[in-house]
Amino acid sequence: MAVNQRIQDFFQEIVCQYPQKIALLTHDEQLTYEQLNIKSNQLAHYLRTLGIGSQEDMLVGVCLERKASLIISLWAIFKAGAGYVPLDPYYPQDRLRFMVEDSGLSAIITENAFTHLFSGDGVHLVNGDEDNFSSFSVENPSPRSLEHNLAYVIYTSGSTGIPKGVEIEHRNTIAFIQWAIAFFSSEELAGVLASTSVCFDLSVFEIFVPLSVGGTVILVDNILHLPDSPHRNKVTLIDTVPSAIASLTKIKGIPDSVKTVNLAGEALTNNIVQEVYKFDHVEKVYNLYGPSEDTTYSTVSLIPKGFDDVPPIGKPISQTQAHLLDSNLQPVEKGIIGEIYLAGAGITRGYRHRPDLTAERYLSNPFEEDSTSKMYKTGDLAVYLHDGQLKFVGRQDQLVKFRGFRVELGEIEAVLTKYPLVERSAVTLHHFTDDDQRLIAYLTLKETSDRKETLTDIREYLTQKLPPHEVPGGFMVLEKLPETLNGKINRRALPTPERHLLWDNSQHSTYAAPRNGIEEKLVQMWQSVLKIDSIGIEDDFFDLGGSSLSAIALIHDINTEFNTNISLGVFLESSTISCLSKNIEQKNDLSLTEQRNQTLEIDTILPDDIYPQTPFNYSKTYHNALLTGATGLLGSYLLADLLNNTNYQIYCLVRAKDQEQALQRIQAKLEKNDLWQLSWQSRIIPLVGDLAKTSLGLTDQQVKFLGQNIDLIYHCGAWVNIVYPYSSMRGANIESTKEIIKLACQYHPKPIFYISTTDVFSSHDIRKISFNQQPDGDDLCGGYAQTKYVAEELLQQAQKRGLPVTVFRPSNIINHRESDPNIVTEFIPRMFQGCLQLNLFPRVNAIVNLVPVDYVSRMIVHLSKESSFFNQTFNIVNPKPAYFSDILQWLKKKNYQFSIVDHQEWVDTLEKMVKTGINNSLTPFVSLLHFENFLQRSLGSFEFEDNQTLQEIYLQVPCPPVDEKLLDIYFNHCISHSLTQIDEIQKRRNS
Repeated sequence: MAVNQRIQDFFQEIVCQYPQKIALLTHDEQLTYEQLNIKSNQLAHYLRTLGIGSQEDMLVGVCLERKASLIISLWAIFKAGAGYVPLDPYYPQDRLRFMVEDSGLSAIITENAFTHLFSGDGVHLVNGDEDNFSSFSVENPSPRSLEHNLAYVIYTSGSTGIPKGVEIEHRNTIAFIQWAIAFFSSEELAGVLASTSVCFDLSVFEIFVPLSVGGTVILVDNILHLPDSPHRNKVTLIDTVPSAIASLTKIKGIPDSVKTVNLAGEALTNNIVQEVYKFDHVEKVYNLYGPSEDTTYSTVSLIPKGFDDVPPIGKPISQTQAHLLDSNLQPVEKGIIGEIYLAGAGITRGYRHRPDLTAERYLSNPFEEDSTSKMYKTGDLAVYLHDGQLKFVGRQDQLVKFRGFRVELGEIEAVLTKYPLVERSAVTLHHFTDDDQRLIAYLTLKETSDRKETLTDIREYLTQKLPPHEVPGGFMVLEKLPETLNGKINRRALPTPERHLLWDNSQHSTYAAPRNGIEEKLVQMWQSVLKIDSIGIEDDFFDLGGSSLSAIALIHDINTEFNTNISLGVFLESSTISCLSKNIEQKNDLSLTEQRNQTLEIDTILPDDIYPQTPFNYSKTYHNALLTGATGLLGSYLLADLLNNTNYQIYCLVRAKDQEQALQRIQAKLEKNDLWQLSWQSRIIPLVGDLAKTSLGLTDQQVKFLGQNIDLIYHCGAWVNIVYPYSSMRGANIESTKEIIKLACQYHPKPIFYISTTDVFSSHDIRKISFNQQPDGDDLCGGYAQTKYVAEELLQQAQKRGLPVTVFRPSNIINHRESDPNIVTEFIPRMFQGCLQLNLFPRVNAIVNLVPVDYVSRMIVHLSKESSFFNQTFNIVNPKPAYFSDILQWLKKKNYQFSIVDHQEWVDTLEKMVKTGINNSLTPFVSLLHFENFLQRSLGSFEFEDNQTLQEIYLQVPCPPVDEKLLDIYFNHCISHSLTQIDEIQKRRNS
């Protein structure tokens, strides 16, 4: 087709070719192309008598029922030389009034039923029920509009609640129509269902595309009226939103004539796609993505029958470019989340009367030499798949920070809707109080007989698919999710979650009442913390929405009330009132200690059937390495050093939804630490797995492949948490080590390089560790150290059976690039932050041994490259540590104000601060800090004898001493950053 300057040129050319073909069918009306053209010409000439088209960019409102007059009016406005503004008669009066005023309409085409909506607006009303246009010319009016003139203005919801009008020019829609009539066959466009309100841009496809190629528009009030339409069997293509097609599939309402279904306007789930494919006559289901600001559609993907993943949004349509950019407007690589920026022929003029918003969202296009070229900032997040398609992952405004993690709510929703019994879902982050935030999942379910059992299954499913912090802490089941006018989920209208309504909107059927005074008091205490009225003694604290931080506050109250020393570890192992009451009655946790010691003894035994089948070949050349923990701090540096200093292909075990997300997590971590190199991408092979699962979460086929092809293993991954008990970390830290040993023994023996910790040594005071000293397993400080000790025991047995094993024990690892200390890892920065906020430090005899992460990783890679170092154990520590008292003197020199007091006075003062509700970095550790040995062990209890091998390597891989220079780099940043945050929190509380 020749280049056109106006949308109506397509239509008028078809009128000449097929004047008697049916153009439009409604329930009781039928118009040929010739009839539709004549009627629209007559109305256009009438509009010209009103002055419409006498100036550029004049606008005419359209407020009509969904009948033939609606389609006639749209063509007439184009032909008169104006653009249209759709006005839904069922919009709120205030919204209509705003749209009329903001658009500056020259006239409104309406009918008797709706004239009252516009009384007093001062706009000329063209009443189709009363005004007679039959006497006007049937000839095509002489064209007045050009390609850069407005074709229509569509008002979309604004984030501030004020609608914003998107101004679309003829040239934008011309490019869109050209793509559509080239992409879809004439057979597909033969009968297109028009079920979408003209207030939404899906209607642009439904109306203008088929009438530009000789197809028929089948007009219905809404999609659920399709089964009642006398013309339903003439529909060949349906273009609608996913929620609408889902409703149509429920009533078995897709006619046999439909071959193609276009779905757009909201995130598409695979459940919906496959439900559509259950209609055998449907041959294609497309996922289309695009905002009104880019004229309806920007990308397209054909989702095949039998597909089993989140549907991608595809690749750009013709004359469109989709850029995936980071915050600096730089392109991201495959696997990395970026924001979608759109460019090309579809980019519209901007927002009507909103130059500020237009400038904010319509940016200069840095990828084009033409200075007038614009690209649109969508606010949508996506990732490139391996085949170059885009996968939508959510909105930028759906990215929240929760418990220190960046959480994409859209990702949780996508996983939820893959569950067979979930129909639709929405996830929000709700703030019950300043210290109680919770992810809430709103669901609509397919038919289910036992809602409670279903929700239990859903939660279990999510725990297998998502990291723990992304599993919602509450569920609300609704009959229907609230929707906006165009059928999208209206998040603002979601009901406010109340604790007693969460889970399944009913009281727990397994309620067990308290049996004695202790349990009654515990119920009251739980009710106060959780804000839930009905709590049974068998209810789990965390199932009811409790978090680690709320548990700490509760434990403090329990110990004060009952004069006990319940620790967080004990609480985690017995998180029901029934179990807690038994511990309180015993006044100690000896029974748990005995059980744990028995478990440790059993866990240290490596099964007899795990051993290498053949002797190890020390002259072997290595090609492929397996690395666990690549998305952790040390793991990311270890990966970078291996890539820099070896030629290995590196298989990285990562917990993720799929390979793309796994690679994205790896690359994001490397980028965060300024380590990423594009050339590495081909050498990193992500493996989607989980340390805590059998066979590391891998399939039998994957395990076999690794057993045959991996040459050596770096086991760096672990669950690091100095507060949680042994039982919590047993799977990730011990069972994973057994699986690693198994894998290392398969087919041919593979050296294991295991990253442990200096915490495997026991201590009641400062002690010196010789370079060849082995831990004895006594009096270990916490569950994490216990799991590492057990893992070392297992590896020693594997070594005795002929498997090469090298153990590295780093001390306190620090990173000057990234300091976000949290409850699970970095105690030392929390210690200094909390004490400076308190203006008080304890008098403690401790040795602070800090090792930069890049030093640790370089040392491990250096030692692992030489087989002469195999089967040894290396304590990777700082040869020049500092005493805790020396660091306090350094702080004094920095003009920090504080006093140094005895341990008991210090912890009592800290406890008083926590009781008053004031936030402190040490709050999670209050119950543990009562034990002076815990504090000493966490800061540093050991002197280390120099290993002769390490002394020689220090010249090649130097370690900076813990002096003022290192302290300036590390502590200045993490302390000042945290104190600033604490000050801001306190100011907000006071205000």
